[in-house]
Amino acid sequence: MQNRQRIEDFVEELDQFSGGVLTRKTDLGFLLELAIGNNEQEKFERLAFLAKFAAKSRKIMERIGRNGEGYDKIASELSAALEEVSTLLAHLTAFAPDANRSRFSQTYLSNTPGALQQLFLLLSDISWYKNWTIDNRDWTL
Repeated sequence: MQNRQRIEDFVEELDQFSGGVLTRKTDLGFLLELAIGNNEQEKFERLAFLAKFAAKSRKIMERIGRNGEGYDKIASELSAALEEVSTLLAHLTAFAPDANRSRFSQTYLSNTPGALQQLFLLLSDISWYKNWTIDNRDWTL
């Protein structure tokens, strides 16, 4: 329970750091709690790296458009990153109770356009975690 409160406090601080743009704070906290509680911080750090990559890649793709130079290469790299993200999320949520794992999977990992949109919102929040760790290198939760 003490971890949960520390994580909730951190997520609120992270939201302030982001300028209040976090939209999936509860699920970000859920993932942090699973990672820390099950000694899977390295997997979460990898997820954070991929989240930042995916968020930036998507913005570049939107900016340059389908016919832009390098679009296909970025799209291929993003696809590979999203596959790894899905694997990492499935691994982390495997530690959760069935109902939580099922809700998370349906929200973010099902093969639907809505789930993909939700996944990008979650990845945007997780990328703010990565930004935080870059700016606060000596920090630990």
